[in-house]
Amino acid sequence: MSRRAPAALVLTCLLAGVVLMIGFDTALTRALGVACLFAFVAGGLFLIVDPVLLSDEADPSVDRFAPGPIPMRPHHEQEGPGCRRS
Repeated sequence: MSRRAPAALVLTCLLAGVVLMIGFDTALTRALGVACLFAFVAGGLFLIVDPVLLSDEADPSVDRFAPGPIPMRPHHEQEGPGCRRS
């Protein structure tokens, strides 16, 4: 799935929120501006978060915060000392 459309929507919410908050001085536009800025923060959070961390199917043996590449194979199938070779 492409991230361009959600990213464009998030940036549009930021722009609309700033314009509504700064450009106009009525209560309705301020409320709409706050809603747009909230949508920007929430949408940005979902753009940068790793979907695997949100799911229940995350592999507990893989440390996602360790430096380096994330292994694509399960831990027991990796090569190295002490591992069975097929």
